[in-house]
Amino acid sequence: MAEALGVAASVFAVIQLADRVLTICRLCIESLKDCPQDLRTILIEISSTRALFDSLQFLQQHNPNSVKFLERLSGPNGAVTGCHIAVQELESLLPWHILTDTQNAKTKRQKAEIVLKMLAWPLKQTRARELLARISQHRNTINTTFSTEIWQDVQTIKQDVTQVQEVLTDSQRHTMLEWLEVDDPSPIHNISSGLVEDGTCDWLIETPEWSQWVNLDSRCLWIHGIPGSGKTVLAARLIEKIRQICAQPRDDRWVSVYYYCHHSRSKDESASFIRWIVSQLCRTAGKIPSCLRGIYQRGGEPTQVEILSCLQQLLEWFDIVFVTIDALDESRPTAPLLALQTLITDSRFSKIRLLATSRQYADIQQAMVGMSLPVSMAHPSVERDIALAVRKMIESNPRFKGWPLNFREEVIGILSRQSEGMFRLAICRLDVLKHAASVEEAVDVLYHLPHSLEDTYTRILTSIAQEDWPLVRHILQMLCFHYWLYDDWDHSRLSHTLILDTYAARSGRTTYFYTLETLQEICGCLVAFSECEEGQSFLTFAHYTLREYLESSR
Repeated sequence: MAEALGVAASVFAVIQLADRVLTICRLCIESLKDCPQDLRTILIEISSTRALFDSLQFLQQHNPNSVKFLERLSGPNGAVTGCHIAVQELESLLPWHILTDTQNAKTKRQKAEIVLKMLAWPLKQTRARELLARISQHRNTINTTFSTEIWQDVQTIKQDVTQVQEVLTDSQRHTMLEWLEVDDPSPIHNISSGLVEDGTCDWLIETPEWSQWVNLDSRCLWIHGIPGSGKTVLAARLIEKIRQICAQPRDDRWVSVYYYCHHSRSKDESASFIRWIVSQLCRTAGKIPSCLRGIYQRGGEPTQVEILSCLQQLLEWFDIVFVTIDALDESRPTAPLLALQTLITDSRFSKIRLLATSRQYADIQQAMVGMSLPVSMAHPSVERDIALAVRKMIESNPRFKGWPLNFREEVIGILSRQSEGMFRLAICRLDVLKHAASVEEAVDVLYHLPHSLEDTYTRILTSIAQEDWPLVRHILQMLCFHYWLYDDWDHSRLSHTLILDTYAARSGRTTYFYTLETLQEICGCLVAFSECEEGQSFLTFAHYTLREYLESSR
């Protein structure tokens, strides 16, 4: 506060001194026909100086923040102080009492004689010119500083205006991101996360490949396995683990995003994948890059190059981005998706750490080997995870409660050892076993189980009770039709009420005693039931391999 008052006093003092100098100069110029040219120069220079300090005084009175730079110029060696001293000395060269003395003059000639006598200008000319040079220099310093401050303020205002123009309302942002999100993989993630049993899937986190990848020593981790080996459930577990890692306190910003390819879409998912990743990063950042706004305002669908450019711009707001993509092989065809290996090799995307899962198809293997750390699902710990999953199913299913404890343990051991790393095969074999009416029958079934997953599906379908077969066939036909008709996961699901209504209409009967529970019992491991939504439960194929089996020529 004291500094501000000191600055105000200095500015006011310069204005007062300038007024006195200007008054004397005007009097001299009016009185003398051949007035020294220097007095005219003083009049011009001091007028400019006063105008500058008038502006500073006005701004200081009405907007003190705008002239805070004056505090820096008001020190002992500052331009404001220097200007004050120079004007004060210049004023001393011009005798102030000349004003009162000239008032007594009766003629212009007398007034001129008084001015010439008192001015004695030739003796003061050199010093006056030196002072004018100093005043001009100080004034230029103040002007330059003032202009710089104004320019910075203008830039700040322009930036603020730009930011205001770029700010989107929540509704606009929501609309833009909805346009960007072609396929939403979150329902698949939620279902898959619910299938993770406690204590399972941790084996991969203990591998050296995982440590290398999560410690940023490698840009890509590729997990491959045979159909039914639990890759999607494992991916869901790893996604949650990555989220925990990103949530840890750190100076830089780490973030996790994911995408699930799905056979129900029956399409090339490369565009959907990148668009979803971009949308999730926008949501995390809380803002939308200018390039994406431009694409949206232009209209039409963005090209892959444009979306990748948006991704590149988004990465500027993060330090590390973990991207998980499950089931590369379920994108049809796989070639366009594999072309996105640029995410791994291009320096523009060096902040990305990619985790991918897939079957070990030749084209995928060729693309991934050499630029990723491969991890096979054929791992000894998978057998232990299968045993845990089978145990949980036996303990939760009332059909197995009557089985002797030692026989249950025998079943768990045989299924986990003979499932060849396939969770799906173990689950389906257990579904075959549950129909056994006695221990003897169960033992016979256990030691004569089908060898392959396809043969197991055949056994399950042929074991369905004759009275239930028309309904099961109707469900499978409806699911196949919807998978063919629609190319997204949401529409390929069917509500259980729609299933029962269409079955009743097809058979010509108005009422059936089937409930959601009886549907689950009849369909067994063939159909998955998602959580209820407004009293509805939705059905879908329990696994991609069942759809492949039904659509094959076998």
